[in-house]
Amino acid sequence: IDVRSLALTFRQIQICVAGAKDENYEVPVKIGEEITNIRLRIVHNESNKGSVTVSTDTEKYGHIDAEFTIQDDEVKGYLFCETREVSTSLKKVTEIFSNQLENEKLKVKQEDIQIFTSAKPMMKSSGQERISAQSIETRHLYFVAKSFLYSMQNDE
Repeated sequence: IDVRSLALTFRQIQICVAGAKDENYEVPVKIGEEITNIRLRIVHNESNKGSVTVSTDTEKYGHIDAEFTIQDDEVKGYLFCETREVSTSLKKVTEIFSNQLENEKLKVKQEDIQIFTSAKPMMKSSGQERISAQSIETRHLYFVAKSFLYSMQNDE
């Protein structure tokens, strides 16, 4: 028995298992008249269970990072953008986003979706708790991502 080969195979399997807990996608989306690429990450691990991350660069908004979590059917999130002007535009996006979520019976308060215009703050120290090991429905995670993209497309 080749122990080195077995150890390498075991490590490869561990990497595959770890990757299965996070779903990463590159999705082309039309925002306004522009087609751009959205980086979408759905997290299923124990430390960030129920987490959705969306990242994109558009002509209209510049670089945007968004992170949302679901706990007890309640959605909380953060948006990170480059300028105050974009921050103002994103407020309308969050209103559309909130309406979409409420249609799916997910609770969201306007103050639970925060917009920042600088580098990402330390998210866990700003009041966002780690999600317990409770089961978050995967369809809700995808719906949150879909609703955010819909909101960016329809903010005119």
